Amino acid sequence: VFLLFPLEPSKAPENVTAEQSGATSMTVTWDPVAFSGRNGNITAYTVYYKAVSGHRVNDNELRIKVNASVTRLNLSNLEEYVTYNVSVSANTSVGEGPRSKGVLQKTAEASEY
Repeated sequence: VFLLFPLEPSKAPENVTAEQSGATSMTVTWDPVAFSGRNGNITAYTVYYKAVSGHRVNDNELRIKVNASVTRLNLSNLEEYVTYNVSVSANTSVGEGPRSKGVLQKTAEASEY
């Protein structure tokens, strides 16, 4: 008899997308981590985002942790017409797994909304 101990995920969430949802917001979606990369029950996802252009380019990276059942998140209070780098990681009770490849998305101009 042997016991399996959970580990942090060995794979990142897949198919991460970020789409404009307003001049100061965007919607991030992702697919859950493949079963083979979970290494235990996924307890949460962490969404990371950082401005890579505009006035906030020197701001710290921000993160939001959401429940494991969530695979869609609206990011708000963003800068208008600024490009953001967004990535997602999965968490088990043991720790956080690798981040997905970053995706770039620019918020809209206010005049578009």
